[in-house]
Amino acid sequence: MTFLLNLIPLAPAPYRAEAHPAAALTFVDDFSFDSLKNYVITGDAAWGSATGTLRVGGDDDSRVEVYTRLAFSNNLQARGKVYVPPVADIGPFDSSALALSDADGKIKYWVTIGYGRALDPQNFLALLRDDLWTAYAPLHVEADRWYHLAVDVDGLWLRAKAWADGEAEPGWQLQYQLDPDWTASGGAGFRHYGRAAAVDDLSLMDRGGIDRPSLQDRLPRPILDERPEWIDLYWAAWRLAWNHIRYGTPQNGFVSAYMDEAFDDNIFQWDTSFIAMFARYGADVFPGIASLDNFYRRQHPDGFISRMIRESNAKDVFTPDNPEAINPPLFAWAEWQYYELTGDSSRFVRVLPHLTRYFQWLKAHRRQPDGLYWANNLGSGMDNSPRDATAWVDLSMQQALAAQSIAQIARAVGQRDLAEEYQREFTALRALINARFWDDRDGFYYDLDDAGRFQRTKTVAAFWALTAGIADDRQASALQKHLANPQEFWRPHVCPTLSADDPR
Repeated sequence: MTFLLNLIPLAPAPYRAEAHPAAALTFVDDFSFDSLKNYVITGDAAWGSATGTLRVGGDDDSRVEVYTRLAFSNNLQARGKVYVPPVADIGPFDSSALALSDADGKIKYWVTIGYGRALDPQNFLALLRDDLWTAYAPLHVEADRWYHLAVDVDGLWLRAKAWADGEAEPGWQLQYQLDPDWTASGGAGFRHYGRAAAVDDLSLMDRGGIDRPSLQDRLPRPILDERPEWIDLYWAAWRLAWNHIRYGTPQNGFVSAYMDEAFDDNIFQWDTSFIAMFARYGADVFPGIASLDNFYRRQHPDGFISRMIRESNAKDVFTPDNPEAINPPLFAWAEWQYYELTGDSSRFVRVLPHLTRYFQWLKAHRRQPDGLYWANNLGSGMDNSPRDATAWVDLSMQQALAAQSIAQIARAVGQRDLAEEYQREFTALRALINARFWDDRDGFYYDLDDAGRFQRTKTVAAFWALTAGIADDRQASALQKHLANPQEFWRPHVCPTLSADDPR
């Protein structure tokens, strides 16, 4: 077996100025350490001539690092293999990592497989920066088996994954924002802590080009020549989003990177759905759609998902019987919107059961006997609206939108029966909403009171009829007149939650 180091230039992406010069080094089994001039090795390491692997470590407290001396750009892919020994040879804190360091060897990132007997949790994939955890993902690790590790840096992100030899290569399991001044020019290699293990097959692909592309280089550029202040606002919004990327921990079990809503120490259901739809325009930069997985992971067996979940420990803020426990059910709509823009349907099969179970929970616990849905101010997200309804127009329409989106997702993955079931749900809800909430006199959708009478308070809740495809052409035209009326909703700030002609 060969211990290999390759540097291979790839075709530059649009933001890369030029390709990196090609270089290659190959070390075969019979090399001596004296000839290993392009590596820095600290700790115990020996060449296993019988197997062609580099043996590292020795006892429970061994720490070994093997780094190249070559310089790289910050546009790099690294791969390697680490061996998890038999159970009898595993120490209490054993871990093996694929490692990258900066030019001075001061800032080091380790993509680490942890398998020591005393580690909690015992099996994991973690990204460490100078021995501090920065990102984490659970990983099932088996003894006496080789594991592949892969790391990719592109100037903005470091992404990583691990998988057992012989298994299919997965997608990226970890991602982390790179330090703005960090460059992978100090070396690449392996790091091991604990008893003896083995590492092998190090390969590097240096794609070259600009080391640190700016955030603007990776995002859509708007053209608004007559409103430069809008351009400034646009980029400020992206920078704000970039500064609110957070990382899962062993304590909360969240995804490795997600978007935080920046309100408090909880994640919020519908806020996250809106953020995901914003972030889809930078889908290769921002972990927007993945943020929804934090809620799916905390879904109850009966389908309930709390509208607020604590970031510290992933505990629900509300119990299911609390009237404020839910938010508008926008998950399915956000998933479909992401797919429509990116063309990426890879999530659909996995998330579809979560979406249907949540729909059915709402149907069982938030639907009235007449088929319409109820909510409250906090749960609706419209906290300060003067609404005291029995039947809520927005939740009924949002549930119809969810049914339509689930039908579209099911159709996209070939689940025809499921698609037809939820298309029927949408059609029935649409007919009921138009029969009960629509006021032909005012040309508006109103909430209903206990007696089923219109509560003639004009709020933006009515306009979900346009988003959800509830209104027909005549109704949509009537709604448009309200929306475009400067005495109602076409205000300097478009548009207020309550019509401006309401004395409240």
